[in-house]
Amino acid sequence: MTTIITTVLPLMLIFLLGVLLKRIKVFGQEDARRLLKLFFYVSWPALILRSIPALYSWGRW
Repeated sequence: MTTIITTVLPLMLIFLLGVLLKRIKVFGQEDARRLLKLFFYVSWPALILRSIPALYSWGRW
């Protein structure tokens, strides 16, 4: 369980930081779109690939 938290937590904090910065108008609409694409097309697949070895160590596969 701690592996999941330590893996997902940094990405969620980055996502929430982006939402906060957009709300206080540090980022414009176009900047927010680019960061969202970066988050979903780069960060989530990297998270999935990084999590695969943890699945083997838990004995799920």
